[in-house]
Amino acid sequence: VIGSENRSPSLHNCTLISAPYRVGGGSAVGTLSVLGPTRIEYARMISIVSYVARVLEKVMSRDVTNN
Repeated sequence: VIGSENRSPSLHNCTLISAPYRVGGGSAVGTLSVLGPTRIEYARMISIVSYVARVLEKVMSRDVTNN
């Protein structure tokens, strides 16, 4: 969601970048998000958010299978 696409006028200068994460390959159980300025390095931040969501999936899936 970028700038004026935000419903809240107070967030019109912000960008929300999100990626879902899953546990055990199932359906999405949550969303990892970063709120930043509209002049963010989009390609870099999208890659980082996606990577962290994948790492979170691996860690959480490992914890589920070990318990």
